[in-house]
Amino acid sequence: MNNKHPGKIKVCICLGSSCFSRGSKEALKVLQEYVKNNNLDDIVDISGSLCEGNCQDGPNVIINNERHKGITPGVLIDLVKYYVNKDDKASG
Repeated sequence: MNNKHPGKIKVCICLGSSCFSRGSKEALKVLQEYVKNNNLDDIVDISGSLCEGNCQDGPNVIINNERHKGITPGVLIDLVKYYVNKDDKASG
């Protein structure tokens, strides 16, 4: 168990029809694999939503209440890495 993080990193991926058709399903799959392969299950909390109301900017992701738009799988992994490292620095 990793106790160095003050709280979980909450990742909410929009799975509404517009974001879904723009690749949010693939981003979700890649993120789930990344979290599993890097033993981040205790740190990263992944959820989905049906619509974030910004369909034209999708796929949309909210990480710790910060909205990110036009997410690709690679960008999502980079964002999660950023938040993990940000939490490491904040707690260390």
